[in-house]
Amino acid sequence: MFTKTYRTTWLPVVSGLLLALTRMDIGLGFLVFVGLVPLFFWLSLDRHNLWKGSFLFSVCFNGVYLYWIAYVTFWGYVGIILFFVLYFVLIFFLIQKSWQKFPKLRLLSFLAFWISLELYMNYTELAFPWISLGYSLADYIYLIQLVSLGGMSILSLGIIFVNYCVFSYIETKKYKNLGILFLLLLIWSFVGLYLYQSVQIKTTDERVAILQPNIPLKIKHSINSNAKMLRIYNRQIDSLAGDSVDLALLPESAIMEFPLHNENIASKIISMSQKLKGDIFLGFLDYRFSAKRVEYTNSCSKVDTSGKIYEKYSKNILVPLGERVPFLDIFPFLWNLKLGQANWEHGKKTQFYNLGKYTYSPVICYEIAFPRHLRKLSRADFVINITNDAWFGRSVGAVQHMEMAIFRAIELRRTIYRCANTGYSLIVLPNGEILQKSKLFEEKIIVDNLYLSDTDSLYSRINYEWIFMVLALFFAGVILYKSRTMHKNLKSKKINN
Repeated sequence: MFTKTYRTTWLPVVSGLLLALTRMDIGLGFLVFVGLVPLFFWLSLDRHNLWKGSFLFSVCFNGVYLYWIAYVTFWGYVGIILFFVLYFVLIFFLIQKSWQKFPKLRLLSFLAFWISLELYMNYTELAFPWISLGYSLADYIYLIQLVSLGGMSILSLGIIFVNYCVFSYIETKKYKNLGILFLLLLIWSFVGLYLYQSVQIKTTDERVAILQPNIPLKIKHSINSNAKMLRIYNRQIDSLAGDSVDLALLPESAIMEFPLHNENIASKIISMSQKLKGDIFLGFLDYRFSAKRVEYTNSCSKVDTSGKIYEKYSKNILVPLGERVPFLDIFPFLWNLKLGQANWEHGKKTQFYNLGKYTYSPVICYEIAFPRHLRKLSRADFVINITNDAWFGRSVGAVQHMEMAIFRAIELRRTIYRCANTGYSLIVLPNGEILQKSKLFEEKIIVDNLYLSDTDSLYSRINYEWIFMVLALFFAGVILYKSRTMHKNLKSKKINN
């Protein structure tokens, strides 16, 4: 017979693996509805192996579905797993304590702490919001419509509630928990269907082209790369002759140069716009001078047929360790740390551009993962996402990154035009439907009309995610207070004895 400790140790392993499988693009997203059940049993049974269980859960969950990070930065991959170990140790400790002190509020306390962790991962220079449970439901378009009401948090709330119903049934054998589970899924499905069908989408006369050049990284970073890339873009622009395109999108770092400081490169981009007889929007590198150093930025902008290059947008949110070492401003000695990162500078603001009478705003690569950032763009009529996912190879990372555009489109109820160097490029409608989509590692041009929606989402207008943070602080405060009171009482008893 296995010992109790041995048996409970495997519970976080099973839970981590189940949740990891939901993110692997193999059609197992539904497992997210039972993936937390083993974790619930571990939290209720094992109070002595917090570090061990947290480590095993993080390795099995984050280590499996985020394996592709090692393609970009190995040390970043190791770091993300270890950071999550620390996060889960804290969260699981607080959950266990709250379950001991508030046994009737187990579900509420788990919701508060887990969803607070998901929300926290949207902030600080270590931000990494990939952890949200809701992303497991990317294949279930009706179920994910709820993000238009409450963002990713409302999906996590529903998923945790379903898991807890299953856990409660196994624990108590009471059929009422199955009844609650069935009723919840039924209401969830019908509300999602209603929200999906209520989105009104209109077609405009404006035409948008998405250019996927499929340029390998070894070419992008080779000598004379700009000349090679410009030849590809010119060939693609030539193929659009007679298609009356109003806006052509080129990917992130489409030009590995500084066109705002290089008239020769700038003139070639302008000539492409004039040949197209429409605007071109593209990503490029740029720099600015500060008192301390030259600051490089990952930027983008619009170029029109008159030769005007509009005010640039620079990437606001950078990949931790991949694009910038966190906390450089606080710890200047970290500038000496060489992990293969570029150490770009953060952009400071959003930017809006016009296509005829319509307004759009860009997000670059990693920024598509941040609902809080996209909410700043809610006044735009549509959103552009440019990226270079060649780093991910053919791994599931490219799929996970692409799927985030679906959730952001539903959250804002705005069409998203995604242009990726090697794929996936796509058009996502405001109801989450993918209108057109390229394959990975193919040269492809997607041309379609501009699609808009007058439907505004509740999520874009009202932010009530802070409620979960307040609940978490409340539970943590009460736990701290009760622990301190208990410690004083024990100390007083010892003195009296």
